Amino acid sequence: MKKLLATILALVMALGLCSVSWAAAPVAYVAEIVGGNQYATLQEAIDAAGNNATIKMIDDSDKIMDAITCAANKTLTIDLNGHSFHGNEWAGHFTAAIELRNPGVNLTIKNGTIASWHYEALCVLAENCKVTLENVDLISNKSTSWDTGRYGIATNGSPSGNQDSSAGLQLTLKNCTLTTNNTVPTVGIYFPVRDTDTQAAKLEIIDTKITGFQTGVQVISGAAVISGSKTEITGMGTTIENASSDGARFDGAAVSIIDREGYGALKNIAISGGTFTAANSAEAVKAYKLTTAGNGYFDNAQKIVTVSGGSFSNQLQEDYLAANVDYKVYSGGMTSYFTDINDAVAAATEDDIVEDFRSPQGDGEDGYTVRLEDNNAVVARIHSFATSVSLPTLSKSGYTFKGWKDAEGKTYTSQYNIPTASNGEIIRPVSDAYVLTAVWSANSYYYYAPTTTDSKTDSPKTFDAGVGIYAVTALLSVTGMAWAGKKRH
Repeated sequence: MKKLLATILALVMALGLCSVSWAAAPVAYVAEIVGGNQYATLQEAIDAAGNNATIKMIDDSDKIMDAITCAANKTLTIDLNGHSFHGNEWAGHFTAAIELRNPGVNLTIKNGTIASWHYEALCVLAENCKVTLENVDLISNKSTSWDTGRYGIATNGSPSGNQDSSAGLQLTLKNCTLTTNNTVPTVGIYFPVRDTDTQAAKLEIIDTKITGFQTGVQVISGAAVISGSKTEITGMGTTIENASSDGARFDGAAVSIIDREGYGALKNIAISGGTFTAANSAEAVKAYKLTTAGNGYFDNAQKIVTVSGGSFSNQLQEDYLAANVDYKVYSGGMTSYFTDINDAVAAATEDDIVEDFRSPQGDGEDGYTVRLEDNNAVVARIHSFATSVSLPTLSKSGYTFKGWKDAEGKTYTSQYNIPTASNGEIIRPVSDAYVLTAVWSANSYYYYAPTTTDSKTDSPKTFDAGVGIYAVTALLSVTGMAWAGKKRH
């Protein structure tokens, strides 16, 4: 017995002298402060980051219960680095993926995906914030099992100083996509944001695709600038009444502009490019006044709404158009507007009509159609009510454009004058249009080859551009001589 006790005691003492370490589970880091530490959550990295820091995601973040937020008056850049951030996974927790409730935040997010399972992708409920989203895919209410999300990006129209006011927000989306769930009426971006004393409210959309199940973008206060040929904004075209006196109006437009009683003033809403579609023959751009008595006439005498370009699923009211918009092209169910004849002709196919709709219409006149042809192919048809029709300038590699020639051999450059008889009467075309043909001249080139002993150069020699360059290149590759080719204008 004594031996056994002694043995046990020796074992206990031996174990006491041994160093035993238990391996801790490795930490899964999802974000890092550039030049600093790594963190297990994006929120931890945001909290630890100093002002003007850059945070980079190093892995996807998919298990977030609460919204990501940021301290007041903090400037941060979050580079998603190709990763995704999925917020608000708990089905009973109604918060956005990112929710700003502290004033003065200046936040840039780029290069990845932000999704909310059950609510908005982004919600700003604080004053004087600046949010820039670049190369970001935003998804709101991703889970189809809940019908809680009404917005892709939500803001608040309360006056400055009130709780949850978004006053002074400057929101920019560039090269982004924004998709809202289609199980409930939604607005892609809801922007009823007022100015503050120190910062003007502004929404800017550049080369961004936005799809709202009812309405694409709704602006009620502040200014908005929408541009970029890659911009696509879509509304579903049907109206669903909102019985509440608060919140968005689901009017089905691609871009909805509301002069709304009780909200801040609308500033300039400028659209210069993109594709805007509202289904079911609804208005792609819809501006109206909303009071307690219902919808009313939108007075655009002060040019609050100005459209200088873009393609739309219906023809716009002319008072929406900027003063320098002179041409429209109807093609494939879309009406496109242009300030320049060259751009209008470039957008048209041989079957389309470029309409010079600003030209003065005479009494009883149907106007004049000019058909432009190049090498027996139709370039475009221009319809105008004016007797002086603007002409485009074409370009072709290896050639210089000289103008447009009529049947009598007369060449026109920028303007074509509808022919008239000696008594001043219009001479009607033989067919359905006046025909003009493009005139070109082939470009000439010359080369010179300096000798190794003399600074004198050879005289210019004209030659075919393709054959000549090939021949000279082949020769010099053998001789090792340097040469220079110049285009003669």
